[in-house]
Amino acid sequence: MAKKSFEKLLQESEKPVFMDFRAGKCAPCRSIAPSVKRLAEEFQGKLFVVKINVDKRPEIAAKYQERNNRAPGPVDVLFVKGPGKSRERSLVVNCFRIAQILA
Repeated sequence: MAKKSFEKLLQESEKPVFMDFRAGKCAPCRSIAPSVKRLAEEFQGKLFVVKINVDKRPEIAAKYQERNNRAPGPVDVLFVKGPGKSRERSLVVNCFRIAQILA
């Protein structure tokens, strides 16, 4: 996804945007991929799921990802009603928590 398109999605979406930051060679990132896929299927129509490869889109990762150097691996961020308005950060996909937010 192009940076401009991504910015527009965050600004204009009435639906929450779930950002899954990952690196190509990150084993923990690959291990949660099925959970991210299940999340996208379960909340289809209620949530945008966007996967960001930090190696290919470092400018998006630098702006939105809160990387914790002590906990390398996947970082997932949920934006509700645009950046900065409501933000959840997690190192694991938590469908139950997302269901609570969307309720």
